[in-house]
Amino acid sequence: MLSILCVLPLLAPLGAASSDDRELANDAIATMEAAFAQGDSTVKVEALAGAGRVASNRVVKTATQALRDPDGSVRDAAIEALRFNSFPGSLRALLVELTRARKEPLDPERAAALTRAVCQKGQAGAVDALTSGVIDRGSRPVASAWILGLGRLRSPASVAALMDFMASLPAARRTAHMDEFRLSLVALTGVDHGTDSAAWEDWWEERGDDLEVAAERPSIPALLRREWCDYWRIDADEAHPEQFEVGNPAEAREASAQLEADEGAADAEPEEEKPGRRATSQRPVRKDKAGRKKNAKPSGKEAAQEEDGGAPEAKEEKGEGDDADAPAPKGNKKAGKGAAKGEKPPQKGEKPSKKGGKSGAKQKGKSPRG
Repeated sequence: MLSILCVLPLLAPLGAASSDDRELANDAIATMEAAFAQGDSTVKVEALAGAGRVASNRVVKTATQALRDPDGSVRDAAIEALRFNSFPGSLRALLVELTRARKEPLDPERAAALTRAVCQKGQAGAVDALTSGVIDRGSRPVASAWILGLGRLRSPASVAALMDFMASLPAARRTAHMDEFRLSLVALTGVDHGTDSAAWEDWWEERGDDLEVAAERPSIPALLRREWCDYWRIDADEAHPEQFEVGNPAEAREASAQLEADEGAADAEPEEEKPGRRATSQRPVRKDKAGRKKNAKPSGKEAAQEEDGGAPEAKEEKGEGDDADAPAPKGNKKAGKGAAKGEKPPQKGEKPSKKGGKSGAKQKGKSPRG
């Protein structure tokens, strides 16, 4: 009980509520109180599901009273409402309810639900409460909730508690829970040793003394992240600025993937060119056969090569209106220049036209533009 009470001062007070928040809270209070005054269990469950998550002292007070309701479905709905209610009193109510397990043993499913609800808050100070012995981890549901719950409480103490519990389990039980141990440890540390308990124990022996746990969850493999977010009903990508409806991780994953695809497409789009300045977008770079960027002004060396005739590849550059499949005639440099501009090359014995027969010297500094 003492360890539970020590956690309570760690809760931060809420800031001032806006008028919209107060109106929402008043509506939720009215809904909750009317439902519990009526006394029908179905109505109570609906009220807890619809209004029980509103951050209000009176809403939390009503949900806390529902934890002692004679109907099990109402008690379960109250746990879920407090699990996702951000008002500080919600965690206090859940922790106090856990202490009752000392005198009134809870059935495994309810104990697991309470453990999960406490850890949903992500308050590292709750580690002491979970490791104080109030929770009987002898059943599979409670042990699973406890292991995954500690992965949500970002503290070196969580890692130590997980490793101690792993070492204490008989081989068969340890093997049965290794997927859960792995998921929590990866979420806490970013390290992944799979489901090999011996590898985890070796890592812990080497790193345990100086291990630090970051305040934010590290990047973890996609499949593990999906499993983690499904269990905790949180965004598929918590670090992404876009927020999605809590409780629908499939929608979050789909929207997050679409958003990433849109961002990738946006990176490939060119910027609009402003008057007097070329656009500096990240458009794909195209090169000619000589390895030079297309539409780029030739260097002094390249211009000199063009003046002297250049390599055949360099003389095959064409503008946007040219026929891409029409090669320049071989053995006739002047004809090649004319072909590069889309003009008909002179036939054998004909004199080149004035436009097509200009010498390379008069074209110095010019290059085909797309």
